[in-house]
Amino acid sequence: MPPEYEPSTSESESRSRRAVLLSIGAGSVALAGCLNAADGGDDSEVDDGPTTDETTDDVESLPAYADWLLDDDSVLFSYASLDTSSEVGGGGFSLDDSIDDPLMTFPSEVGGSAVGLSVLSLASTNLSAVVDPETATQSEADELLAVNEAVVLTGAFDVEELNERLTDDSTPFAATYEQSGTVHGFDRYEPTDVPEQVEDTLVVAISETTVLAAPDDDQLERIAETDDNDRPQITEEHETATWLLEQAGEGDIIFGTIGPVHEGEYTLDDVTAFTGDELQFEPAVGEDVVTAIEVDAETATIDSRFALTADELSEDRQTTVETTFGSAAVDATVDVDDDRAIAHGTYDVEEIGTMSDGAGSDEREEITPEEARELVPLDALEYWYQPATGQRLPQLWVQVTEDTDATGLRVEAGSWGENEVTRTNSTISAGDGVPVQVDPDEDDEVTVFAVTDDDAIGQLDTVGVPSDELTDEVVVPEDALSFEYEPPNAGDFGSLSVEIVEETMAEVLVVQPTEAPGSFADYAGSIGAAEAVSAETTLQTAVDSDGDEVIIFATLNGATGEVARWQGPDQ
Repeated sequence: MPPEYEPSTSESESRSRRAVLLSIGAGSVALAGCLNAADGGDDSEVDDGPTTDETTDDVESLPAYADWLLDDDSVLFSYASLDTSSEVGGGGFSLDDSIDDPLMTFPSEVGGSAVGLSVLSLASTNLSAVVDPETATQSEADELLAVNEAVVLTGAFDVEELNERLTDDSTPFAATYEQSGTVHGFDRYEPTDVPEQVEDTLVVAISETTVLAAPDDDQLERIAETDDNDRPQITEEHETATWLLEQAGEGDIIFGTIGPVHEGEYTLDDVTAFTGDELQFEPAVGEDVVTAIEVDAETATIDSRFALTADELSEDRQTTVETTFGSAAVDATVDVDDDRAIAHGTYDVEEIGTMSDGAGSDEREEITPEEARELVPLDALEYWYQPATGQRLPQLWVQVTEDTDATGLRVEAGSWGENEVTRTNSTISAGDGVPVQVDPDEDDEVTVFAVTDDDAIGQLDTVGVPSDELTDEVVVPEDALSFEYEPPNAGDFGSLSVEIVEETMAEVLVVQPTEAPGSFADYAGSIGAAEAVSAETTLQTAVDSDGDEVIIFATLNGATGEVARWQGPDQ
């Protein structure tokens, strides 16, 4: 299975930041900004976060994003700044894989993934353009907040433009909407025509300063009521929540989970499944957590703040926080009591990872293709296309099959997508992979670059996106696939093995679940390969035990299509 990847560490702030958020993964941090007042349109200054003494006990005020947090039994929220106008500059930060410090890894992995899931959920509305720097729009989001499954974008929006996008019936992977009244001062839209490939839709409400999206009318009404002060905020009813939010304060990536988890709700498990990796720290049942990361590109430092409460913290939990949190920081304060824990750490970017300086690939020193291929041989690269399903956007993956001498691998799509994997104190090795979002409606191409240890860049290869419709029905014979399902030992995800038992004509076969996170897709073969995927090949993917379907896609001669479908564990 392909590994999770780190967003680019050398992309310009203006071009890459929102693009990174569309496919954000573990170990990523975006830069700059704070949530405006709850009406989304107040440009007045907000507080920069808590001012604390040595043990972070004295706090001036609540962070502004708290105004959106409704009073609910269970609240899971995430926030990211999308502002690209800050003087801070820089495109992002990539955390070194060797860092074993939950004060840094937990908010970057879980916070980044929660934000990424929220952005991906907007794909079915055709409003993703407002967080895409490469799409020319009159509307632009500055900040994103997700509260449970509802998404809030604040910024400056052209209502007529958003209406045109919502009512556009020509987008194959988005629903068509119609306006259906108002909700607490917002224009309300509901989906009326949903393409077959779109599995989940959202109800939408818009104004000139705010966009709201939620999976149903109840959640949309509740978040709109919170904005309109018709519903209590969580800080009005829960002292513990107020304390947690005060300690975490403002930040660039923020994550919190407060209250007991109920069956059927959007939970931390949904987020952690998206990271693809085992977490160094995870809140236990009965523990509430809020954490925030703030990046300063001028000083090349990162501040991380963490606050946890529980009825009673076990001795093991107290020891874990005291001994591991802040272990990689240049300056850290940890304070643990029987029912509360606070940690604050300042990190030197050069010691724990890399941060971009705002320079794009066109501003780097270049090496020749021949020099680039000495670092990464062409036969060490495999390519596979992951079509859009549900709310997942189409991607082309570049996978490395052997160790290389390059410290980074960069991919750029001809449409707009770009992404980069870099390694600190190591090189790109077998199993590393990097995806890039592509446009299946265009003759899109993806160009691959090798990056040297001194950040020079050289072109390796260019491959076309095989997004034409596959019409040859015998690419994979009807009885060529055998399925074996293993139910979960714990959690929500079981395992499906797909064995190829007969020869195929496919250059690539991709096994892709429709409900489990897209990072669980597995593949065999390579686009343009001289040999087809052979018998005795086995692919594996995680599947949601609650009725997840798995689609098998084949690629041949520039075309991709569905060749089989496993109907789920109950079929």
